[in-house]
Amino acid sequence: MKKFLLIFSMLIIFAIALAFLLLKNTAPQYSGTVSDTNIKDSTEVIYDKYGIPHIYAKSGEDAYFALGYAHAQERLFQMEMLRRLSSGRLAEILGPKLIPIDKKMLSLGFNEFAKKNADAVLESGETEMLSFASAYHKGVNSFIDNGVLPVEFTMLGFKPDHFVTEDIYTTLGYMALGFTTAITSEPVMQYIQETLGEDYIALFEADSLSAKENFHPNSVKEIIAKNIISDFDAFPYDLPIPYWEGSNSWLLSKERSKSGKTIFANDTHIGYSQPSVWFEAYMEYPGFEFYGYYLAGMPYAIIGHNQNLAWGITIFPMDNMDLYYETTNPENANQYLQNGEWKDYEIVTYNIKVKDSTDYTFKLKKSERGPVLTSAFDQAIQKDNKDVSLWWTLHHKLSMVLQATYYMNNANTIDEFAKAMPMIDILGLNIMYADADDNIAWWATGNLPIRNFKQNSKRYMDGATDTLAHELYSFEHNPKSINPERGYIITANNSPGMYDSVVVPGYYSPGYRAQRIEKLITTQDKWNIEELKAVQLDVFSERDLRLVNIILGEIEPSLLETDEAKELRSWDGNYDIESVGATIFTKVLYMTLNSVFESKLGEQRFSELLHTYTLKANIERLISDENSVWFAGDRSMIINNAYKSAIESLHKQLGGDVQTWKWGSIHQLEHVHAIGRKKPFDKIFNVGPFPKTGTNEVVDKEGFTYSDDKMLKIKSGPALRFFVDFAEPTNGIGIIPTGQSGNIMSPHYSDQAQMFVDGKYRSHIMVKDELPRKRILWFIKGE
Repeated sequence: MKKFLLIFSMLIIFAIALAFLLLKNTAPQYSGTVSDTNIKDSTEVIYDKYGIPHIYAKSGEDAYFALGYAHAQERLFQMEMLRRLSSGRLAEILGPKLIPIDKKMLSLGFNEFAKKNADAVLESGETEMLSFASAYHKGVNSFIDNGVLPVEFTMLGFKPDHFVTEDIYTTLGYMALGFTTAITSEPVMQYIQETLGEDYIALFEADSLSAKENFHPNSVKEIIAKNIISDFDAFPYDLPIPYWEGSNSWLLSKERSKSGKTIFANDTHIGYSQPSVWFEAYMEYPGFEFYGYYLAGMPYAIIGHNQNLAWGITIFPMDNMDLYYETTNPENANQYLQNGEWKDYEIVTYNIKVKDSTDYTFKLKKSERGPVLTSAFDQAIQKDNKDVSLWWTLHHKLSMVLQATYYMNNANTIDEFAKAMPMIDILGLNIMYADADDNIAWWATGNLPIRNFKQNSKRYMDGATDTLAHELYSFEHNPKSINPERGYIITANNSPGMYDSVVVPGYYSPGYRAQRIEKLITTQDKWNIEELKAVQLDVFSERDLRLVNIILGEIEPSLLETDEAKELRSWDGNYDIESVGATIFTKVLYMTLNSVFESKLGEQRFSELLHTYTLKANIERLISDENSVWFAGDRSMIINNAYKSAIESLHKQLGGDVQTWKWGSIHQLEHVHAIGRKKPFDKIFNVGPFPKTGTNEVVDKEGFTYSDDKMLKIKSGPALRFFVDFAEPTNGIGIIPTGQSGNIMSPHYSDQAQMFVDGKYRSHIMVKDELPRKRILWFIKGE
């Protein structure tokens, strides 16, 4: 028996060692030589301490080939999942449960958008832009053909196809989905209007009167809760690739900078995941040097800087979607009514391949406006069961976004950079810009639809009587600001108001983050980056302190002397890890929202509403108005009952010692890998969890869905933090949430995770002599 146990133990040890060696072989290659026939001259890639590739080439084609190869060996599975998600091909590798997601993506039309735009750009002729994009894809495909694929492909049992130009556009299409939220907000608003009426919809500014209100064009300060912004409903939370949500950025002129040069700051808010969204790289070849943040499968950086200029982005959540009721012919289900005439739906048939099952046939109907959503999006269906179609600019024009990214990456002056702004057509972006010539600038991009304000674009419109031309304003009408006298520009998804006599409808944030940033940066005349870090990491909520005062003013006097009430009263409004008041307030807030909405909307619609910024942006407006129709005259009773329920729930979940109810014990961040959604793989692929500061709508926005759950899992937050002072443009700093690599065997899989949680930053190295010379990967011409 002893011999048997010894042999058995040795076999287990051998199996573990063999498995480790096999997995180790899948790690990215950080030194050595890669030989390929696509390389013209030897190209050097130096990896820094955090696994960032610094590419030095003799030509742009070689540089972009090396970028594609380096990107693929760290993020190939992320690239593959993104293109499969956006083109409706997840069920092919993940099985029948993914059919509903594939149907949604096929309905949104990213695959058709990609084919149409890829064909057009390829037919336009060979250009440097296409040559570099092609070289990038050759690098990606070289790794697919010759490299060792990461373990996820072995686990799922497939090898990815080569990447092509169409894949760039499916990525852009998915990116566009995160920048316009009508598709998830309007169904809830429509339901409230149809079941409860205009008085109830007014809270969310989706009533007909509120839709016409404007704002002052040059003010960063916004009237609290005056606009709608919508987050996504539960649909994107179930996706293996994160969606975009918000962001902060601000620019300081040389007059407001202690260095005497402009300062740039940006933190993009995106759903957390593992790997994180951004891939960093530095490239240098004759006439070009650039430090950039890249999306999976994109050859050109979306954010970045060189020695002359820097730019970043926040979401400009304009409304470029319209949802329509379609009237179907009762005698022919394939016809719809428009202006008194029955027209045939276009029927598009998709064959969805399904792993370990038979193929699924999906038929998508399209009206002149666009795809009919109701066969894939249950939440779009209302009580009359009419079909609902989607008009979206993405479906009706060729896009120039790829060209825009190329020109932005190659710009060296504000004039060169500004020429790319009109090309950003399908994406609602605030492009924030600063340069070494002392300029600061902001452009709101995306094609703005010309609206008929007699119709409310925040709710469904009637396709049978649709006469809208769906024309678009020229770019000159878009909001912008260049070198304002006040010496700073701030964007945090807040409303631009009326600009150039044009109302800009959208799904904007209530302005809390923009107000807080402005309040902080106007507390002193001049700043440096070290001081501005505290602004980017700020977790104070003035709004929530106002709501605490309302709550304490409504609860019964006998409750005010309890330990729980004392903690709430003494809370300073900061969402620190040690805060007890933050925990109590958040639970009371959820219980109040539950009492107000669930009984009127039902569990499903209330759940949809909770996932939206339509609700989050109007919480203060609701609770501050004791005469709100939603309270039905019982605000005091509702808040009292909510407070009691909250305290009871906290005792059950966290125990009887109130001092242990710390924010960090319930508000936690775990970076979830697509495979790590299933146990026991979460222990292998996920990063975290970490107790985390922050909350919804503070500057360091660590977003979650309000609930009665014991743990408030953070869904989204800064996907990067980034600063440049143009007194030293080669010494920018930044951080990403986990690490550069998506490969579990890389030392850079999670080496920035604790730094990120701790609010630390690291250098953007742009000087070759400052790089360590321990890890160099050479690309040489093959035979």
